[in-house]
Amino acid sequence: MNWDAKDLATLKQLWTAGQSAAQIARRLGHSRNAVCAKLLRMGLKRGHKPPTANPKIIARPSLAACHRPVEKVMSSHKPKPKEFTKRQLCEMLAEAAANTARLLR
Repeated sequence: MNWDAKDLATLKQLWTAGQSAAQIARRLGHSRNAVCAKLLRMGLKRGHKPPTANPKIIARPSLAACHRPVEKVMSSHKPKPKEFTKRQLCEMLAEAAANTARLLR
Protein backbone atom coordinates (compact mmCIF):
# COMPACT_ATOMS: atom_id res chain seq x y z
CA MET A 1 0.00 0.00 0.00
CA ASN A 2 1.16 3.49 -0.77
CA TRP A 3 1.07 6.47 1.54
CA ASP A 4 -0.90 9.41 0.17
CA ALA A 5 -0.86 12.97 1.53
CA LYS A 6 -4.04 12.41 3.53
CA ASP A 7 -2.58 9.33 5.26
CA LEU A 8 0.63 11.20 6.07
CA ALA A 9 -1.27 14.11 7.59
CA THR A 10 -3.42 11.74 9.65
CA LEU A 11 -0.33 9.82 10.74
CA LYS A 12 1.40 12.99 11.91
CA GLN A 13 -1.71 14.25 13.71
CA LEU A 14 -2.40 10.96 15.51
CA TRP A 15 1.24 10.51 16.47
CA THR A 16 1.50 13.98 18.00
CA ALA A 17 -1.79 13.31 19.81
CA GLY A 18 -0.08 10.39 21.56
CA GLN A 19 -1.67 7.40 19.84
CA SER A 20 0.39 4.23 19.55
CA ALA A 21 1.72 2.88 16.28
CA ALA A 22 -0.69 -0.08 16.51
CA GLN A 23 -3.70 2.22 16.95
CA ILE A 24 -2.63 4.35 14.00
CA ALA A 25 -2.04 1.24 11.87
CA ARG A 26 -5.54 -0.08 12.54
CA ARG A 27 -7.07 3.28 11.68
CA LEU A 28 -5.11 3.76 8.45
CA GLY A 29 -5.18 0.15 7.28
CA HIS A 30 -1.40 -0.36 7.34
CA SER A 31 0.71 -2.72 9.40
CA ARG A 32 2.30 -1.56 12.63
CA ASN A 33 5.76 -2.07 11.10
CA ALA A 34 4.83 0.08 8.11
CA VAL A 35 3.70 2.86 10.46
CA CYS A 36 6.88 2.61 12.54
CA ALA A 37 9.08 2.69 9.43
CA LYS A 38 7.21 5.70 8.03
CA LEU A 39 7.55 7.54 11.35
CA LEU A 40 11.27 6.82 11.31
CA ARG A 41 11.66 8.09 7.74
CA MET A 42 9.65 11.21 8.56
CA GLY A 43 11.87 11.87 11.56
CA LEU A 44 8.98 11.85 14.02
CA LYS A 45 10.07 10.77 17.47
CA ARG A 46 8.28 10.63 20.73
CA GLY A 47 10.16 11.92 23.74
CA HIS A 48 11.12 9.64 26.59
CA LYS A 49 8.31 8.91 28.99
CA PRO A 50 8.87 10.12 32.53
CA PRO A 51 9.29 7.34 35.08
CA THR A 52 6.01 6.28 36.62
CA ALA A 53 7.47 5.57 40.04
CA ASN A 54 9.95 7.42 42.19
CA PRO A 55 12.92 5.09 42.53
CA LYS A 56 14.52 4.90 45.95
CA ILE A 57 18.23 5.54 45.85
CA ILE A 58 20.07 3.72 48.58
CA ALA A 59 23.63 4.71 49.46
CA ARG A 60 25.92 1.69 49.73
CA PRO A 61 29.54 1.64 50.80
CA SER A 62 31.97 1.54 47.93
CA LEU A 63 33.93 -1.62 47.30
CA ALA A 64 37.03 0.51 46.82
CA ALA A 65 36.83 1.43 50.50
CA CYS A 66 37.57 -2.17 51.52
CA HIS A 67 41.09 -2.60 52.85
CA ARG A 68 42.34 -6.09 52.14
CA PRO A 69 45.94 -7.19 52.11
CA VAL A 70 47.33 -7.95 48.70
CA GLU A 71 48.10 -11.65 48.55
CA LYS A 72 50.22 -11.75 45.43
CA VAL A 73 52.14 -9.00 43.69
CA MET A 74 52.04 -9.34 39.93
CA SER A 75 55.20 -8.51 38.06
CA SER A 76 55.06 -6.14 35.12
CA HIS A 77 58.06 -7.90 33.56
CA LYS A 78 57.21 -9.57 30.28
CA PRO A 79 58.99 -12.82 29.42
CA LYS A 80 61.46 -12.73 26.55
CA PRO A 81 60.34 -14.36 23.32
CA LYS A 82 62.00 -17.67 22.52
CA GLU A 83 65.20 -17.22 20.56
CA PHE A 84 65.96 -19.56 17.65
CA THR A 85 69.31 -20.59 16.27
CA LYS A 86 70.26 -19.86 12.70
CA ARG A 87 69.87 -23.53 11.85
CA GLN A 88 66.35 -23.70 13.33
CA LEU A 89 65.34 -20.60 11.36
CA CYS A 90 66.65 -22.12 8.10
CA GLU A 91 64.72 -25.34 8.78
CA MET A 92 61.49 -23.41 9.46
CA LEU A 93 61.97 -21.40 6.27
CA ALA A 94 62.57 -24.55 4.21
CA GLU A 95 59.47 -26.18 5.70
CA ALA A 96 57.34 -23.09 4.93
CA ALA A 97 58.62 -23.01 1.34
CA ALA A 98 57.82 -26.71 0.91
CA ASN A 99 54.31 -26.22 2.29
CA THR A 100 53.75 -23.25 -0.03
CA ALA A 101 54.94 -25.23 -3.06
CA ARG A 102 52.63 -28.10 -2.08
CA LEU A 103 49.64 -25.71 -1.95
CA LEU A 104 50.37 -24.26 -5.39
CA ARG A 105 50.27 -27.66 -7.14
